[in-house]
Amino acid sequence: MNQSKEIALIGVITIVTLAAKAFAQTAPKTVTDYLLALPPAHFQLVHPGFQYEKPQPKTKAQMDDFRRSRIAIEDIKNGYIKYTEMPADADLDWTEIALFKKNSGGYVMAIARSVFYKGCDTTLDFLEYSGGSWLKVTKQYSPQLTPAMVKVTGGYKFCFQLPEQGRTLRAYSRWYDEPEKTVGEFDWNGERFVVKQ
Repeated sequence: MNQSKEIALIGVITIVTLAAKAFAQTAPKTVTDYLLALPPAHFQLVHPGFQYEKPQPKTKAQMDDFRRSRIAIEDIKNGYIKYTEMPADADLDWTEIALFKKNSGGYVMAIARSVFYKGCDTTLDFLEYSGGSWLKVTKQYSPQLTPAMVKVTGGYKFCFQLPEQGRTLRAYSRWYDEPEKTVGEFDWNGERFVVKQ
């Protein structure tokens, strides 16, 4: 191999190595890292009214401060965050975020956006971060209620509660001042959510 080809090969190897190191340093590791790294389009899943916030954060540091200011519960060890869009209405409007470790490596980020108005209703989304890109994988990972579970809800809306600890996702219904009623539970098996027996 001549000298110019060797220099070019070394240059390519160096660039690839530096890019890999840069990616390793920027990939989110904790649940808080995942929240702070969300691009604006996906942050809307956590905080739908963000575009109306005044004043709008202008820098990455300001955005991080804003997002951190809305964290009500942060449990990095267990991969859980409870986020409130409006802290004064935390019992009526909240978002839970949890990380679920995949058998194949990496994590699935669950975002459960819940609102209570006469009854409880949750929008449940799932995201993956891979190779510097965010992928919405909600259809792939959403748990499916069984007919018996749907019967418990009476066909009405229900909420999902992400686990503050463990790997069990809980579906429940709650109307007006009635007590919560568990509809069903789903265990994360490293690949998908399965009905807890």
